Amino acid sequence: MEEEKSKCIFCKQHHGKLKLFTEESFKKCKQVLKQRALHNLKFKDLVFPEDLYDYGYHRECYKNFTALPTRHYIELFNEKVENSKEVMGNFTPHNLEDKINKVFTKEIKFLICHNKKLLAPKHVSVIGEELLDNLRDQDILNKAALILRKSVLQIEKKNC
Repeated sequence: MEEEKSKCIFCKQHHGKLKLFTEESFKKCKQVLKQRALHNLKFKDLVFPEDLYDYGYHRECYKNFTALPTRHYIELFNEKVENSKEVMGNFTPHNLEDKINKVFTKEIKFLICHNKKLLAPKHVSVIGEELLDNLRDQDILNKAALILRKSVLQIEKKNC
């Protein structure tokens, strides 16, 4: 049995430096194996013993095993969200605003318009209601002028 524990659980080889499983890495492997079996991916037939904490793995083998196509990661995330209050517990609009603000402080600003918060690049100027109304009026005038021009051009020229 000692010989089994000195092998990489993924490639079954003895060579190289082996890392021991932690509770978190073991849990992740179980979740990934479930996705691999569900979607008929490589390593789908891998069997983990009940207690892997004494078993090892090569770092590259672990990376290869836990790498999934993006669409399967999304399924895995959705499954975690459904099964965990922890993920959603810390996710509030205020927390999101704080995180966005920390990451993009120099590039964005928050605006409040009609009791809603909006994100805008810092270099953008805010347009007030009065200016917006003036722009709409100007647009209406420009459209009317265009219609008049088209009408004038369609009138047949009379011989002079």
